[in-house]
Amino acid sequence: MKNVEYLIIGAGMAGITLKKFMASENVVLVDAAPFQYKIGESIIPEHYHNLVIRNLVPKIRELPSYSPKWGTTFVKQDVVVSFPLPDFLSALAMHVERAELERLMVDEWGIPISQETVKEIDFATKVVVTDKGSYKVEKQIIDCSGPAMVVGTLLGEVATIMPAFSTWAYFDVVERHDERFHQAIRDDGKKYYRFNVPEGELLAGEETDGWKPSRTTTLTEISQGLWTWQIPLFDATRLSFGVVSRHAPVSQEQLLELAEKTHGPQYVLRPRAFDGSSPYNRLHVRNMFARRAKVASTKDYILIADSFAFADPIYSVGTGLAVNKAIQVAKILNEGGWSEQVSEAYNTQYEALIVAALDGFNFWYTGDVLHNSAAAAHVQKAFLKGDAFTAGMSEQYCQSVVSSFGDKDSRMHERWQDLHTWERKK
Repeated sequence: MKNVEYLIIGAGMAGITLKKFMASENVVLVDAAPFQYKIGESIIPEHYHNLVIRNLVPKIRELPSYSPKWGTTFVKQDVVVSFPLPDFLSALAMHVERAELERLMVDEWGIPISQETVKEIDFATKVVVTDKGSYKVEKQIIDCSGPAMVVGTLLGEVATIMPAFSTWAYFDVVERHDERFHQAIRDDGKKYYRFNVPEGELLAGEETDGWKPSRTTTLTEISQGLWTWQIPLFDATRLSFGVVSRHAPVSQEQLLELAEKTHGPQYVLRPRAFDGSSPYNRLHVRNMFARRAKVASTKDYILIADSFAFADPIYSVGTGLAVNKAIQVAKILNEGGWSEQVSEAYNTQYEALIVAALDGFNFWYTGDVLHNSAAAAHVQKAFLKGDAFTAGMSEQYCQSVVSSFGDKDSRMHERWQDLHTWERKK
């Protein structure tokens, strides 16, 4: 049995970042299958909030799967709305394959990964058993396993948040014609709006500044509770096309039919063979994926990002949340260590994030974001840029979350302030 201070489960975005930022040298990072395929190819600017991560951007742009991301386009039956990123953030938004991105981070930072599968955990003694041995953890077990939710699953404490089903596949982009997107809006008689970032409101009018919908994440409402995503990869030569339903599983036939009939007019697509030769040549299905663990942490374990809760695959906040929460946790462990008080504050913070996330998803699924300036501003601030998920990286947002708790619980306010003291010292 090996003795370690910390054991990190999962070498995805959160696990790699956490290992990089932790001061202790007695930390082991385990993963059953490093660099395996993961969905989550749309990367938000707040992913690169920290300079250490932002310094990787030049090399990320050289990755084969890299494609610049201009923002997000919402499409409804009678209206289209574009949400551009501000100029100072657009250089840090991109679509990129997760496996490529994670491998680059590991190579650049020299992060060691032990390829092991966690089999069981004795939470009373903090002994973690893998297929290759066992670890006695002195301090915290940190779960960065994403949707696998290793700790929550072993505890039997994973619950469904809401019914949600997704199916997706990849298509080759044979041609791109951005002008056809705008022509289709006119031909269909749809209203068109652009979110004005400086003014924080929706403005009606045609595009005149070179907006390229083939470079955006496109979210299209098919019917109530049924949406599609379109994410261009490999310099917009390959398209991730997915269907999300709040009603029932989505079949291969339904996916292919929706892709043929509802893909953006800016693309000419060609289906890829489902021969299993690569992740891009097979159908992907994830049903009842909106789940959460009972709590985000105790004094003995910490769950980061999707290992605690995952509600929806559409908004591009997953990697931003994973990276910034990992940095936050690393700083807390480095500077003062984990405790019951810190754990309580962390849990309170995460519960507030879940509420904010579900509010945003409701905006999206009901279509309010396409008609209501307040809803649009909420999505632009809290989701498209990722500010709501930086969890302490912005003092302004920290204060807004504290305000949302109200002044009735001063102890909650104090716990939040204590948790983010290190942020205000920078």
